[in-house]
Amino acid sequence: MGCKFTFLVYAILQLIAFLSVLIGTPLEMFRGTTRDPYNVSLCITLWGTKYDFQCHFIMYAQTTDGQWARCTTRRQHFRMAEALVVISIILYALAALLGFIMLFCCSLLRWYAWRSTSLAS
Repeated sequence: MGCKFTFLVYAILQLIAFLSVLIGTPLEMFRGTTRDPYNVSLCITLWGTKYDFQCHFIMYAQTTDGQWARCTTRRQHFRMAEALVVISIILYALAALLGFIMLFCCSLLRWYAWRSTSLAS
């Protein structure tokens, strides 16, 4: 019973972490404080720039490549951050999926994990 509870906690925490990264990635990183005469502000996300009243618009006005075309170092940093976010989303999804598989489906995986740790020690 204790092993099942541990896997349940692990799977739930991985699911929460996955959803947090998945939901938090498209949100704005920088929000402009000044507004133009039409009450529109600038919002910079990881994927591009939005011009919106509350930064809730789905469409991007400009991509990060266009936004930072003259600043190659900053453009490289945004590209690297985009790649790392995609990698982390994939890893969190796999960790949550494998946690639920170990919890509900495959008791053989638990036996294999126990067997490999007992052989190592």
